Amino acid sequence: MSVSQHVVKAYGQAARLRSQREQDAEIFRRAADRLSKAEQPIDVTRALVDNQTLWRTVIGLVNDPSNPLPEALRAQIASVGHTVLRVLDQSMPDIDFVIFVNQAIADGLSGRA
Repeated sequence: MSVSQHVVKAYGQAARLRSQREQDAEIFRRAADRLSKAEQPIDVTRALVDNQTLWRTVIGLVNDPSNPLPEALRAQIASVGHTVLRVLDQSMPDIDFVIFVNQAIADGLSGRA
């Protein structure tokens, strides 16, 4: 299942029970989890592509002028996103780094940081 499908499923199941921040955190947790559990090359490739899609989406959202977050925070998030994408674009991406960033973002969104 792709990250996009996980997103739709997670939002649909949890929209009534959890805050937007917790739902967003769950997306990052799932993306990290898929990378950490991927064993077969095809599963790793799919997880990497899903993470690229996630981070491209995040960058697009924080670059939207109508985004209500403070401009400085939006710039910091975009910077992290661009760093993750550069890592993901490498021939041998540092999967542990991507997992760490996704988990850190999830923890921050959940207030666990």
